[in-house]
Amino acid sequence: MAKAIEDKEPNVTALLREVGEGIRAGKLEEAKFTPAMWTALSPQIKDLQAASGQDGELKSVELLARWEEGDQKHYRYRMARTRRTHLVTLVLDKEGRVAGLWAEEE
Repeated sequence: MAKAIEDKEPNVTALLREVGEGIRAGKLEEAKFTPAMWTALSPQIKDLQAASGQDGELKSVELLARWEEGDQKHYRYRMARTRRTHLVTLVLDKEGRVAGLWAEEE
């Protein structure tokens, strides 16, 4: 199991929490995403909402890694819920909008 690192950007972690809870509620703000990411994500919101509802309440979010590629910042988190834990990769563009979001069960 990967160990958490110091979170020097709590605003990014807060954004991930907000997006995660937005998926659970089926309500996301388009402005938080790049146009390409919104185009890919928006048709899936109801399916993602149904899937995330099975995971339980959010217990913790830990930053595992952070790196940059070009103009993008990549973050790897562990999101623990009462029933499942996921490893989540969040990619932000230079304006701080979500350009990528992937989750896999830990």
